[in-house]
Amino acid sequence: MNILILSEYFPESDRAEITGGVENRAFNLARHLAKKHNVYVMTSRRPGQGKEATFSGIRVLRHGFSYEYTSTGSILKRGLWCLGAILRIPWLMIKNKIAIVDGQSFFCYPAAIFSKLLGAGAHITYHETWMNNWVKNTGKKAGILGEIMERKILFLSRLLKIKVISVSNTTKRELMKYGLDSVVVPNGINTGYYGTIKAKKTKTPSICYIGRLVEHKRVDDLLRAVSEIKKNIPDVKCRIIGDGPERKKLVSLSRKLGVEKNVVFLGYVKKCRDAIKTLKSSWVLCHPGTVEGFGIVLLESMASRVPYVASDIDVFREVTGNGKGGLHFRASNYKSLAEKVMMLINDKKLYDKKITEAKFVEKYDWKKISDGIERVYAK
Repeated sequence: MNILILSEYFPESDRAEITGGVENRAFNLARHLAKKHNVYVMTSRRPGQGKEATFSGIRVLRHGFSYEYTSTGSILKRGLWCLGAILRIPWLMIKNKIAIVDGQSFFCYPAAIFSKLLGAGAHITYHETWMNNWVKNTGKKAGILGEIMERKILFLSRLLKIKVISVSNTTKRELMKYGLDSVVVPNGINTGYYGTIKAKKTKTPSICYIGRLVEHKRVDDLLRAVSEIKKNIPDVKCRIIGDGPERKKLVSLSRKLGVEKNVVFLGYVKKCRDAIKTLKSSWVLCHPGTVEGFGIVLLESMASRVPYVASDIDVFREVTGNGKGGLHFRASNYKSLAEKVMMLINDKKLYDKKITEAKFVEKYDWKKISDGIERVYAK
């Protein structure tokens, strides 16, 4: 098959410089599918990137104005990229005889839907729906526009019978509320990769967070939890990997809470391997987010044999088999978060039990996931 994957963001090389879960899925599916099929990726350009590249067997085509990674800003440039993708789809399909198109994120959906009218097997992959939550998640101006656009995307997907892929049963249930059925093909990880990375545990208890610094990730709850944990473990460390619009506020909050010496903001770590080393050297991974489509970092934590503490939202319970490999805390409750971290640090029997349970992650190997996607595409 000739397959076109639409992803607003995509790594610049096979070193997998990944900034988010959608990009992670797009890259790994493309890489595995390219072993059997001709795979093309249409994506945006970041400053300094060229317009075309080939790596891991994938032909990467970048178009439009260059702009930095953002999940909530640069609406005009991202909107123009979306329009450009729609206009470019006919030429790409004819030139490369594209049979399958899969839009991986919100700004990719219109082009994927349009490809249906051109005769392609059109798919859209839904990580999460923000219906009725756009204003809360992105602000008034962008939120109103996002709400209108998503309603139109859902309407056109029903009207044109677009094949919809959900990354979790939680997302599938949310889409069903709007009359849109979907097939579930979860995200994954390369399970064997994590065993190749070696890292010594820190001498004193340490916590790791990996993710964007945006409001709904609730990193402020993690800082407040560190303040609570510090009362019992004065030398506890928390290393935060990732960047985003909330960084300045979070740095300021760490000072206000008196944990600025306990918390290290590492920013965006370009090499995946370096991020995993930091994770593996930590005692616990924390994921306090409340708005999530999946939570790949929880799989990475299990594969790294590092117990996690994650909020008890539905999708996290689903992905982890209701707490295999870690513990769940009451979402948005930093005292509950601190309590669960302390439980893992202080109870070696529980800690070792959670490491053993982490074998559960093997079901999420990308090889198995890509086989599932192939079956969906072939229908």
